[in-house]
Amino acid sequence: MNIKSLLLGSIVSIGSIFGGVEAQSAQHSCYWTVTNNHICVYNVQGNSSFRTFDMNVNGKYVGEQGVRCNPNHRYNYVENANGIACFQFN
Repeated sequence: MNIKSLLLGSIVSIGSIFGGVEAQSAQHSCYWTVTNNHICVYNVQGNSSFRTFDMNVNGKYVGEQGVRCNPNHRYNYVENANGIACFQFN
């Protein structure tokens, strides 16, 4: 590991501690609902308080969604698209 990558890692870690880190990912996260719908969340972008994401339901694109991410609401987001976008993507 060289000094440049060590410094960059430190800067990223400090940014994560103080928030303001943008979510930006092409990966996806999927789950099944109690009504047997298969929901996939992907292309999450935004900052710690507001994010947008794309969503598929049963393999069909249902559009871009928006969510306000409030850490105090974490207990409400167990397995749902908003919770995945807010708390599983960093």
